[in-house]
Amino acid sequence: MVEEQGRRWNDPSAPAFVGIDRWGHVTGGMGPDSVTRAVKRISSRAGVPIAWTGHSLRIGLASVGRR
Repeated sequence: MVEEQGRRWNDPSAPAFVGIDRWGHVTGGMGPDSVTRAVKRISSRAGVPIAWTGHSLRIGLASVGRR
């Protein structure tokens, strides 16, 4: 069963961020607003002094990829 789940998430068309409900079930891809809220909440809890957003992830990836 683990192999089946692993193959599912290795697929290039699989979402980068998945939703998980309160019971731990994967609900599919997260929407843009959900990603932004999660990134803000996680960075705040981690004590990151910068206001991160979902866009921060995209622009950061683009900058690193360009280098």
